[in-house]
Amino acid sequence: IMDYSINGVTGLIANPKDVKEFSYAINKLLNDQRLRDKIGINNIKTAEMFDSKIINIKMFEIYKEEFN
Repeated sequence: IMDYSINGVTGLIANPKDVKEFSYAINKLLNDQRLRDKIGINNIKTAEMFDSKIINIKMFEIYKEEFN
């Protein structure tokens, strides 16, 4: 999902219709433990931003600003 993926940070972007490009990305992940770890950690951090507790606090602040 390109809207949420940052190439080399939270994933690898490859055209799924380009077999060489897609297989290169898969092999890169397969052979690079550090990259897999980095992408995994970055995705956990990204997912944490969407935790319901954090979202609820942000929404409360927005409503508080709008209705006060």
